[in-house]
Amino acid sequence: MNSTIGGIADQAALVRLVEQCVAIDDPFDGVIFEIGFDGVDAGGLDASWRQQPGSAAYCTNLGASRLKDVMQGLTADDRAKLGERRDVALKKMLELPNGIVAKDSVPLLRSLAGLPD
Repeated sequence: MNSTIGGIADQAALVRLVEQCVAIDDPFDGVIFEIGFDGVDAGGLDASWRQQPGSAAYCTNLGASRLKDVMQGLTADDRAKLGERRDVALKKMLELPNGIVAKDSVPLLRSLAGLPD
């Protein structure tokens, strides 16, 4: 389920990595919202694996609050399986009848991650 922020329902989240020295309430949040996304602070580079191919956050078009929940719920075991999950996802996407397009790949990636559609 996508979030509703600023009165806009079903707005996808855009993840950005920030270093600890960058303030969370910076001008980029407004720009991100203006182009149609909710901003999600995903932490520093040490946490960037949570958005890598094979993770439940990668290309699943989740709203901001759901994306935060998914990223926070990922474990070291999930991290260890990223490569394997990425390879399975790519193989299945290449088998899609229309090629790799969002309308087909997002439900597939959500399904592989165990997320409801």
